[in-house]
Parts: sequence; structure tokens; C-alpha cells
Amino acid sequence: MFKMPVTIMNQMSTFLLSPILALFSLKFYRQALTAPVYRGFLYLGYLSFLLALYGMILFRIQWMPAANEFVGWLKQNLPEMTLTRQGLEMKIAEPRLLTHSRWGALIYLDPAKDSPDPADLEKAVVVITRTKVGYRDPSTEELRIQNIVQQGNAANWRNVSFTQETISQLWRKLSPWLAAIFFLTSFVGFYLWKMTAALLYSLIGILLNLFRKTKLRYGSILNICFYALTPMALLQALVWLFPNFPVPVNLLTSLALTTIYLAFAILAAQERAPQPQ
Repeated sequence: MFKMPVTIMNQMSTFLLSPILALFSLKFYRQALTAPVYRGFLYLGYLSFLLALYGMILFRIQWMPAANEFVGWLKQNLPEMTLTRQGLEMKIAEPRLLTHSRWGALIYLDPAKDSPDPADLEKAVVVITRTKVGYRDPSTEELRIQNIVQQGNAANWRNVSFTQETISQLWRKLSPWLAAIFFLTSFVGFYLWKMTAALLYSLIGILLNLFRKTKLRYGSILNICFYALTPMALLQALVWLFPNFPVPVNLLTSLALTTIYLAFAILAAQERAPQPQ
């Protein structure tokens, strides 16, 4: 039977335990200082994988039941509608406000108006008229209006109907893929986000490197930055699970915590000169 060499097994176990070792191990950071730069990129991919997997599990546990509830409510309350070349035809004679028992006023429908006015946009999260959809941007609180009527050539236009059956069919096709889509987009997003953060924190690493007796090359500094991002990433993961987490997780916390770990890795982890006998 093939036996894996001990050195390779140790390297694999160290890599798999890197997110834990990066929290406290001085020996781990000393090894990271001399590791090739590709190790840092691999670790960033591994950390992004773990965060995306964690986020996907939370997505399945916390958000998918809410999404299923919303779709069930929508099927029961949304009137039949058909999107034509001229606009949205709703099978209702008067404006209608769709209110959820837990989430409040969600959708306001007005089949007569072409565009929502400011008063309409205060009635619900989304306002749908004959030719436009209005909503409030959750990040900026700005009111936005989008045109739902196709502009230009209508030669290939096909009317689209929205009924209970079409909503059910669409959700049955889409829902099995949502978790995988969430995982992939989260993985790419985390990797790019933390990559950018590591590049920025490497500037702090360069300044800390000035205080070392033996200077580090930039690749080693960047490696350390990848690992030093771990504590903040774990704090952010805790906030996803516990929104009322007592520690403020913001830019200032990230700057302070990551800088402390950079100082720990770059300064405290340097080899001490041997004492004279």
C-alpha cells in the first residue's frame, strides 16, 4: 500500500489548518515569511472557498425558506399579468396594494398609470405601473424607476404572461441552482475583495518592514497580508450568523486588527539573534 511521505502529510495538515494557525501561531508566521508567494494565493483561494461554503450553508438555512415563503405568497396574491409591446396588462380594474403578514407592504400595482409618482413610491417596496417599475435603492435610499417596455424594433417581440403556473415553473427551475450560484459568486467576490485588501495592507507591511533588521522581500510581505486577513474574515463570518454581534465589524476594526497581526507577523516573528555564551 502506498504511504504518503511524512513531510507532505505535515504540509497538507498545516495548509488545511492555516485559518486556525493564522490566529495565534508564531511558528506558522515564521514559516510563512519564507514560503513562496504562490502559497499565499493558494491560501486566499482556500479561505475564500471556506467563506463561500459557509455563506452557502447560511443561504440554504436562513434565506431559502424565506424565499420559498415569498414565492408562495406571490403566487397567491399577484394578479395575472401579461407583458406586451405596449406595456404591462394587469387583470385588475383598480390599484392594488399587496401586503405580506410579516414583511408589510411589498408591491403596489397601478394598471392605469404609465409611471409611478413620488407618493406611490412611499406605499410599498416596489411599485409596478403599466410601463415602469419603481423601487428604493437599499444601499442609497434613492428612488429609482426602470422602464419595462422594450425600446427599438419589435419584430421579434413575444408577449410574456405571469400566472401562478408560470411563477411555479420558473421557481422550480431556478431554486435548485440558487445555492450553487450563490457559492460561485461569493467565492469570486471574496477572492477579489480580499486580494484587493491584501494589496492595500501590503503598504502597511512595507512600512513595518523598515523596522526589521533583516528586510523582507515584497512577496513575503504580501504572503503575510493574506494570512493576516484571517481574523477579520472570521469576525465578518460571525456577523453573518449573529447580526447583533457585540464587536463592531467595520473599516476601523479591520484596519486595527489586521495591522496588529501584520506587526505580529513581520516584527515579532523575526528570528532573534543568538545570545552570546
